[in-house]
Amino acid sequence: MWAATEYSEDEWRRSAAHRPLRDVNVNQIALLYRHWIWANVQRKRFEATMGTAAKPDAGGAFLIDECWTAMYLWYALTWSVLEGFNDRDIDLRGPLADDVNVVSDPLRRCRNAVLHVSAHHQHDERLFEVMRVPNIVERMLRLSIGLGRLFTEESRARKAEGRLGA
Repeated sequence: MWAATEYSEDEWRRSAAHRPLRDVNVNQIALLYRHWIWANVQRKRFEATMGTAAKPDAGGAFLIDECWTAMYLWYALTWSVLEGFNDRDIDLRGPLADDVNVVSDPLRRCRNAVLHVSAHHQHDERLFEVMRVPNIVERMLRLSIGLGRLFTEESRARKAEGRLGA
């Protein structure tokens, strides 16, 4: 359906070989993971409804369609995870960091438009700005899958080190 949705092994090595979650408190990881799960539920809903999605129109009526609702919630919730990574000074590198850098500003503004009702009009430019990011869906898929992989790999590493609860 979309271009490559996962980082290649080389891209992943450049992004995560340094174990960016290694020194993060397990409770903080659990908070970030919970928010990632919420975002991922919306990603799956978006993917499941894509085939029946209303076509984007100039009037913005498509924005209430289930597919687009799920997409915007996925994007907004993913921003909360990225913001949490930023707030905790988690060092993302390589292609993962590149994707984060490309989507961050429009994603933050999208989140604001999604979670704060505009006092002006229904055609909030912040909702459309994110859609103009080159390959936004592919980037968001890669990013979502990559974040999930970070959590999974860190959990496995901590288990192997005997410090799952640390």
